[in-house]
Amino acid sequence: MVKRADVSRKRYIIAFLLATGIFSIGLLLGITLTSAKLSEVEKLQIEFRNRLINLEMEDLLTEGKICQFSDVDDLVDELNKIGETLTSIEDDPGTNRDELVALKEYYSLLEIRHMVYMQKFNEQCGKKLDIILYFYSNDDEKCVDCASQGYILSYIRNKYSNVRIYSYDIDIDNPAIRTLMKINNVTAAPSLVINDDLYAGYNDKKFVEEKISN
Repeated sequence: MVKRADVSRKRYIIAFLLATGIFSIGLLLGITLTSAKLSEVEKLQIEFRNRLINLEMEDLLTEGKICQFSDVDDLVDELNKIGETLTSIEDDPGTNRDELVALKEYYSLLEIRHMVYMQKFNEQCGKKLDIILYFYSNDDEKCVDCASQGYILSYIRNKYSNVRIYSYDIDIDNPAIRTLMKINNVTAAPSLVINDDLYAGYNDKKFVEEKISN
């Protein structure tokens, strides 16, 4: 005769094994999906870099006639896609942190290269694009308002077609990012540089809209 206690114990063991199995499968699936996203980002960055190099070569070959290259501004959509993909996996526990940091650092350098081109595009071609540099940190203790500032800038980017936003993680130890911070007198996050003017600290939607409308 099978005792009721033995049956209950077996049920608990089976339930535990099932729960552990489901958790393990979910974890492995999450790691696989995150790895696929990291590979996608790497591929997108290589494609973006190649297109940017092509533009730079065309600029040199045509002696700086950048105004005829519509691709200069069209590339911003690709840049935004890379940034959004990186953001989506930043808090994933299955992410390889070293690989993520390396991809973010490379992405920041691509942003700087494109930003310099857009500034040149503005000056030489009479464009009226508002350029915003956003300096942030994912460390909540270092920047309690960065998440809110990021949401506001996403809203601004989606609403205004003439705004170009470039985001830089101040915790990435890269000489180019440090130089960019020094040039713009950025010392903490969040900080916004809107059309070359620094606005340190959190800035609400109304404030940002007023600055770009001017």
